[in-house]
Amino acid sequence: MDKEDPMNLDALTPELIETALKALRQAQPLPPALLELHLVQSCPCRSVAEQELTLAQHLHTLVNTALREQRQLAEVAVSTPPAVTRQTLLAALAADFQQDTASLEAWSALYYRYLAPVDIGVETLARAAGVVPQQFRRRVAQGLVYLADALRRAELTAQPRVATTGKPLPPPEYARLFGLEEHLVVLQRRLTAPDAPAFLSLEGLGGIGKTALARAVAQQQVQRRDFQEVLWVSARQEWFAETGALIPQSRPGCAPPV
Repeated sequence: MDKEDPMNLDALTPELIETALKALRQAQPLPPALLELHLVQSCPCRSVAEQELTLAQHLHTLVNTALREQRQLAEVAVSTPPAVTRQTLLAALAADFQQDTASLEAWSALYYRYLAPVDIGVETLARAAGVVPQQFRRRVAQGLVYLADALRRAELTAQPRVATTGKPLPPPEYARLFGLEEHLVVLQRRLTAPDAPAFLSLEGLGGIGKTALARAVAQQQVQRRDFQEVLWVSARQEWFAETGALIPQSRPGCAPPV
């Protein structure tokens, strides 16, 4: 991949993020695909080791920032202990899970599973959280979805804009698309054909994935650079935040804040 070409944001899946976190925990090489992020490439990193360190710092920052914000929303006071031990970490995890807030539990579970300074097994973490291991793993999985979305947003902000006058593409509202490959191929051909129509309409019942398909096609054009500009305008009036809250869109026609 040319360093000037932005990475396809749809490739930032929770599975890829988990692979990176496991590699960090085990001091193993990070996935090369993530080292192609503009967040990494825009830094003066001369070696792969420096790039991996930069990526690790971004992941730590995203998770720690989100966890701190969720704790503030839930009014959880977590003091800084004089020494970080298994006991202090497990006590902080228990405090997070006592709030019965799904988003806080997800970020907390993700942090203590992969990024805490002490490596603690899932069974021990689940006992401290007061849940069964299966539920704790589900919280980790949800945390991975949140982190993948946060990384997409950070990368979208860092990437050079293809369009200088239009609105940036919104972050994808999905972890991975299934069953749309044929539609993507058809739309790509229609858009780039010599006799391409001036207007294409995607129609169907609500919730079947029209917006997701449209965004995937737009992202494809950004990557291929078949067009001089790719603009995104939305008529949506509200957006769902990561916490599940419904956020009014103060400027209709724009992508949600990143």
